[in-house]
This record gives sequence, structure tokens and C-alpha cells, in this order.
Amino acid sequence: MINRQQFKNKWKSWSFPEKCSVIGIPIAIFGILISQVSNGFSFSNDTPENLRVSTENVIHVIPGDFTFNLNNIRDNSYPNKYTVSLKVQARKTPVLLLRKALVNSFLLNEDYFVKEYIKDFKIVNVNTSSLSLENVSDTAEIELTLDTMFVFINPNDLVWNADSLSQEEMGKIEIKLYFQYHGNEISKIVNVPIRFI
Repeated sequence: MINRQQFKNKWKSWSFPEKCSVIGIPIAIFGILISQVSNGFSFSNDTPENLRVSTENVIHVIPGDFTFNLNNIRDNSYPNKYTVSLKVQARKTPVLLLRKALVNSFLLNEDYFVKEYIKDFKIVNVNTSSLSLENVSDTAEIELTLDTMFVFINPNDLVWNADSLSQEEMGKIEIKLYFQYHGNEISKIVNVPIRFI
């Protein structure tokens, strides 16, 4: 065991690089330990708010219309299912599209729909042309199959006003579309117009 006086004498005899190595090695080990501990306790800025802001522009979505074909409904009744197409473009990569989407809410112009029933829109199937978007500007087509419950157009508008209401926007459906970005499941709100054709 070296006492304090022996260490002082030895220290004086060492060259500058030897002194630096004696001091530098413990400091380096201490720095490595501190960085590992800080990563373990997650002192990064990946709070939910920052993650939401940083992932907000991961994908760009161009929604198609949810359409009621008035002449077809008048002549053949309401269809069993409706389809809506969404075009998805990657702004950041890699993106993994999930076959998952939910109707968050909807808004109808009640003047043109039968008011007596509680209405509902529900997504029953999600198909995509590509699951993975590996490069910026890669695109995929997502097809949503929706079912409606008690969403009926006023009979007078179906019979007498079908031509004048064609191409009119009659509301919107707010859809929550899910995808993965860097291993995190994220959702994006997409507003789909409801249109008479």
C-alpha cells in the first residue's frame, strides 16, 4: 500500500502523458457510467407531446369522398357497404401502415337526412396496396370499407332533388388512421368529405 508521501513523490517523477492517463481513465469511465444511467432514466426530449409534434408530418393523406349515389339509391336501394380510398405518402421513413382505422366522429347536414334514427358509421375492413413505405415520397392506396346504420337520405331529396344536390358536400367523417413509425404506433386524423353524387 502506497502512503500519501510516496504517491506525491511518484507523481512528481511522472511525465505529463502519464499524469493525463491516470486522471483521464477514471473520468472517461465516470462519463460512460453517467451516460448509461441517463439513457436508462430517459432524460431525452421524447415526451408524449414532443413525440406527437415530431410524428405529426410523418405521412400525408389525401382522402377520397364518401359518396351517396342518389340515382343508384333511388333505383336500387342502399348498398350494403361503402368504400373510401385514401392516398398515403411518406414524408419521413420508415413507415409501416397498419390495417387499422376507426371512425372517430362524423357530422352530417341533418337537413338532407332522416332525423328519426340514431346514425352510425363503422369501418369493417381496411386494405392497403403496400404495408411498408421505405422511401420519402413512397405512396400507398388504402381502401376502407364502411358500413352505415340508419343513415337514410330524405325521400323527397332522393326523388325530386337528386340532380340539384349532385356534388354537394353533406358532412364529414373523422377517421383515425393507424401506422407505425420507428416502432411506435401512431394515429393520424383524416377528414373524409361526405358527398352526394
